[in-house]
Amino acid sequence: MRHRRLCRIALSVLSLLVASAFANPLRAAPAEAPVEALWRLQEFEFQFRAARGHYHSCSALHSKITGILEAVGAGSVIVEFGCNPRDLTDRAFARVATATPQAATVENIRAATTFDSRRQLLARLNQIELPTETNLQRFPAEWRTVSVTKIRGLHLGPGDCDLLNDLNEQIFPHLSIRVVRERLSCGSSIISPTQPLLIVEALVRRTA
Repeated sequence: MRHRRLCRIALSVLSLLVASAFANPLRAAPAEAPVEALWRLQEFEFQFRAARGHYHSCSALHSKITGILEAVGAGSVIVEFGCNPRDLTDRAFARVATATPQAATVENIRAATTFDSRRQLLARLNQIELPTETNLQRFPAEWRTVSVTKIRGLHLGPGDCDLLNDLNEQIFPHLSIRVVRERLSCGSSIISPTQPLLIVEALVRRTA
């Protein structure tokens, strides 16, 4: 049942990408030659646990996870939490589906156009056309340095150290991301909190 629900979420992401081109919000000047890339559909089960004494609203966790993933190149991010948006919690479970850039190698193209029977059935039921090697969207991408802890509008601070650490351990290893520098020694001290630091190089869609 859980796998079927994740498939439905992932197909929703796919339909958004097929319906319209994703415009990445980053505007950094290109620093190197573009990489031919394609969208990779990804699904995750994400477990969040905060340090003692740190609580977050489910709506804030949703906004921060979405904003962080978009900043490192993800498109059409869907996050589903099993809690009320207004609830305060120190632990939560989420299902995440998104599409992220990856190099358009022969292996990646094959993986992006191969679907099991369940995914094919769900696509037919939802009237979604699955991509083939012929119509698979390709686009120019590039590696960019992203200071995750300084993403505009998210106001990430010491209280978000555990969230950043969980994302770095559970989701980032599956994306086209290279960690450049990190300081995620998350403690439970409220009196002397430590400002987290996370800088990565991420493969993102080129906008110019």
